[in-house]
Amino acid sequence: MSEMRYLAYLLVLLALPMAAPAADLVFEFQGQGNYDSNVFRRSSDVKDDFLFRLRPGVRLEERHGHDLNYSLRYLAPIELSVDNSDRLDSVDHYGDANFSYKPSGRLEFYGSDAFRYQHGTLLSFATLETGTDNVPSVDVDSRARVTTNTATAGVRYQLTRNLEADFSIQHQLFETTQESRQDNWMLNLNPNFLYRVHPRLRVGMGVAYSHQNFDSSNIAVGSEVNIVNAYAQASWAITPTSSLQVQAGPTYIHIHEDDAPTGKVLKTPVVGIVDGVAFVNSLDACPFLDPADPDDTTYIPASGCSVDLNALIPVQEGTPEYAALFTEEVDLQNQGDIDESDDTVDVFAQVVLTSNWTPDLSSTLAYRRKQGTASGLGGTVISDSVSGAVNWNFRQRWGFTGSASWVNRESVADVPEFFRLAGPSGIIGGAAGYTGEQLVLATSSQRVEVEMWNVSARLSNQIFRKTRVFGQVTYTDQDAKSNSIGGQSNFEDWLVFVGVRHEFEPIGLW
Repeated sequence: MSEMRYLAYLLVLLALPMAAPAADLVFEFQGQGNYDSNVFRRSSDVKDDFLFRLRPGVRLEERHGHDLNYSLRYLAPIELSVDNSDRLDSVDHYGDANFSYKPSGRLEFYGSDAFRYQHGTLLSFATLETGTDNVPSVDVDSRARVTTNTATAGVRYQLTRNLEADFSIQHQLFETTQESRQDNWMLNLNPNFLYRVHPRLRVGMGVAYSHQNFDSSNIAVGSEVNIVNAYAQASWAITPTSSLQVQAGPTYIHIHEDDAPTGKVLKTPVVGIVDGVAFVNSLDACPFLDPADPDDTTYIPASGCSVDLNALIPVQEGTPEYAALFTEEVDLQNQGDIDESDDTVDVFAQVVLTSNWTPDLSSTLAYRRKQGTASGLGGTVISDSVSGAVNWNFRQRWGFTGSASWVNRESVADVPEFFRLAGPSGIIGGAAGYTGEQLVLATSSQRVEVEMWNVSARLSNQIFRKTRVFGQVTYTDQDAKSNSIGGQSNFEDWLVFVGVRHEFEPIGLW
């Protein structure tokens, strides 16, 4: 789906509230300087960089309407790099919209949309650059373009004095130019009820149904997931300054995984091209199950085996051998039946404790267990997270925000992965390759689990009524307990930045 089509959908949504009786136009600007210790989010050959980010934006809003309130916002973040400008310089597009409409005291319609078209920290593809002693080294060429959109619409109705009903529908979309990652979308329906037992306690129940669809990547198969979660919930005002929200219930998850696709591939695995030289990966660098058996097979990941830089074979452009690399293709056949289903029963829950210790000091502590759409993990996941945050306005115009979180994501079922299955290597012009009769498609399955820690501290000062300066330090550590489908997942990163944000005086439109 094209970029223009996404923008058209967003503009239609943003135009919906334009018939409102009053509106203000607000221009805003934010600029910041960053130091990023690991700009490509990888575990080896780490590169740091200084970046400058400019975020001009415009907002159309009505926040004081009697029955209709809304806000429409567009930002165009600009990122400029000092050391990696050819890979990191970019202009992104953000769009946000939200509204609430109350035609009566008992009925409310609400909705929101968040659109992002940006460069992600996922690695897009690798090329080969000649390093010291003319030994090729793998390096990241650029980052992937990522498109996300999350839209929510709902209605609340006060059935009786003490009973409230809420129904919401949500759509999530994720698309990326990185071929090893899976595009996916999710549709969620959630009716629920809350009953006020007394002014400090409300209890209720609800059902959430989610449908997730994952497209196949060049490594992982596609899948469809249906999730039904029935839950009980409670909201308790423990004291006038603290509250507790609890939600928990059983969850049924049904996963259907597709067959691996068929198609054509090059006879020889070309790892990269540098200055007219194609580097191919020798089959000798990949482990045979039984080297003594000439009829045995070698399992080679679609990403090109674990690249042994010393085993790469150079083929010079302009030679018959070079031409043969790109003109000879073979059909991929499907070996093994992946087309299967899996059922899982689990428990989803969330517990959120909020406290206002003083008028200037508040904190939040939360635990959540829910489903996720982690495309890098090759399908749906269950996510466990623990997070805490504190907000403290310790002096007039001064504020401090601190947060910490731990997230663990694990694939619900075994993740099928493509492999190129080859027998003894054929020789194409002196370069090791695959023979057409021996090249088929095989599969392997694994359970994937990734853990992430994040700690952040932010200090800000309101120097003028509409101007704020700030500084922030964030540390992130991600560790894959088992391999992430499509590339490395381990990284450690320090991000330090200072900036200023200014909001201009609103302009009344009508």
